[in-house]
Amino acid sequence: MSIGFFKSSNSLDDGIRPIVKDEFSHAVCIGETGSGKTTGFVLPNIEDRLNRGYGLLIYDFKGTLSKNVKYLADKSDRLNDIYEIGTAWGESINIIKWQNSKELYELFFSIINKNDISNSSWHSSAAILAVGIIEILRCIEELYGWFKANSLDMGDLEFFYSLDHEDKVTSVAWGMDGGSKNGSFRFCYPKSASIKAVNECVGTISNFAMFIDGGEALCASLKAMLSRAMNEKFALSTKRFAEFKQISENAYEQFASAFKALEKLSKNFGKLASYRELSLTKTDDYAGNYGVIFSLNSAIYKLCDFDFFSLDSFDAVEALNKGKIIIVQTGLLSDDLANALNKSICMSLAKRAKLRDKTPVSIIIDEAYRVINKNSDLATDILREAKAEIIIAIQNESQLVNKLGEAKYKELKGNLTEQFVFRCNDKNHSLETDVDVSKLATHEFVRQDSKEIFQAVKIFIDEAKANKSELKYQLQNNVIKKLLSPKIYTEICADKNDYLAIFDETLFERDGAVLLQNLHNGDIKIYEVYDKNMEEKIISEIEKIAIEQMIFGSSASAEDDRKPFRHFFKR
Repeated sequence: MSIGFFKSSNSLDDGIRPIVKDEFSHAVCIGETGSGKTTGFVLPNIEDRLNRGYGLLIYDFKGTLSKNVKYLADKSDRLNDIYEIGTAWGESINIIKWQNSKELYELFFSIINKNDISNSSWHSSAAILAVGIIEILRCIEELYGWFKANSLDMGDLEFFYSLDHEDKVTSVAWGMDGGSKNGSFRFCYPKSASIKAVNECVGTISNFAMFIDGGEALCASLKAMLSRAMNEKFALSTKRFAEFKQISENAYEQFASAFKALEKLSKNFGKLASYRELSLTKTDDYAGNYGVIFSLNSAIYKLCDFDFFSLDSFDAVEALNKGKIIIVQTGLLSDDLANALNKSICMSLAKRAKLRDKTPVSIIIDEAYRVINKNSDLATDILREAKAEIIIAIQNESQLVNKLGEAKYKELKGNLTEQFVFRCNDKNHSLETDVDVSKLATHEFVRQDSKEIFQAVKIFIDEAKANKSELKYQLQNNVIKKLLSPKIYTEICADKNDYLAIFDETLFERDGAVLLQNLHNGDIKIYEVYDKNMEEKIISEIEKIAIEQMIFGSSASAEDDRKPFRHFFKR
């Protein structure tokens, strides 16, 4: 067991390594910008946990920590253990996957309330609506998983519907049976529950109307599909129930779980019955519902631009349980979503407490005020039993006092057993020391149970060495190949120089592009991220235009071109 301090291996005069004890009792480091907090505390503790074989969840807010972590991981022969979240080439994770209904309500209410400080009477209803939609989508996701596990094709949950003269839904046709009809509107139910999927359901009033009004048809269609699959697999028409149950108890349980999910789906649609037959033309009768829908839509639409925060192709908790290293670049995450992600992971890790064998896990949060807020539940009291620790770093205590309130901050701080303080000039500083911490030199620190000033051993990583490890990581993971079109990638390869992909969240959000740096001469250029699906759509549109020209020729007038738009605005 470590005791909290290590003398440097170079000489006794080099200083102290302020390493957090490996007792899973949690720690906080306080230090203003330039105090040496990152190089004297954060990096040494990351290096220590890497060498001990811990799983690591590291939040990188500045975008500068990632390279250094890869360098340290490379030194520890653990570069292959690294996964990234929040970059164009990283893993995709569904942020709300592990959240229960209460946590979802708190998340959406916080997002909506922060986005729109007026019309607060609608915010609670909008959050409840979001939770209701997610509960429906989770049932669909469960049923989709059942079909997939049984090698069955659910197909697209596609519906077409018509409107009457008051713009209300009058008929619903199941896509596979009814097909596309002239003048019909189309809606396809998402098969997973994510913030992006919620936005698809409330992105327009017509989409939401179809989502709600199509519920009955969806449940009936899924029931027919399940019944057909069940009969085909077990020839139920020739067997009585007792005979079927004897064939395979497991098969019975599988079908029973599917029908339970279907029953739950129907009940969840019933919870949103007040939105049935919603008029698509705003009237006084529906003004309240419109306010709720608009509040929800306006709050979440910007959160849905990036698939890597909605698609569920990576299980972060499972990776941590296997001792992997996860770096979360949070430039595109709001504070609320960063908190939701961390809260979900903490609560999932806490469930390991009763397991006999557990890989130790460290959650390291630099600039912790960006992740922790009044809705945070870091589960510090039970994470220790689960062999998981939280190590946070902040510039000053005021940041968390403002976010949490003084009482909740003191409660959190009481669970952070080890406390290290580098230079900090903060009037709200409450750590009791006999040292004026505002006058500490860079890399000097004190701790809560000592009057002595220590000099921290610092880790400075040369940029060339960090780039070398970053390049090694990107080559192993085919990062540039994933980002560029085949044509551009071939040109880059022919150049024979080494290139690094650099993720700039502003550039990616605005232009869908990344930076590539030529490590030979340092030149940096912008490249558009290749979207294969978009390219296929463009090719398909060009082919349609070509076919139309072949059939109809090019005699259509500009007036003809405007007809579809006149029809649209007439609605």
